[in-house]
Amino acid sequence: MSKILALCLMVAACTQACAAGVLAGKVITVRVDEDGRGVVTFDAAATGTPPACVTASYRASLAFNLADPGGKGVLAMALAAKALGTPVVAYGTGNCNTYSAVMEDWSYGVAN
Repeated sequence: MSKILALCLMVAACTQACAAGVLAGKVITVRVDEDGRGVVTFDAAATGTPPACVTASYRASLAFNLADPGGKGVLAMALAAKALGTPVVAYGTGNCNTYSAVMEDWSYGVAN
């Protein structure tokens, strides 16, 4: 019984994680709006499986919010990567909460 429960939990976790986009490349633009929401746009569209809420014009972008934990870190990483031309691999959350029904939210990223 515990093996079945473990398998169900793994499938549930993968459902969320597997329904997310992955963006890899150079940061092209960093935008911060007056309300603290922001957008990082990359030089290539997302791979993986971005959620259905992502519109075609934002397939190369991830959203963040300075009010959220980690939002300032996303901004710092994106600005540094843009300034230095350093490639970034960023993962989406599988949700479009920051800009509803427009673009995926930033989960985590790695500057290479």
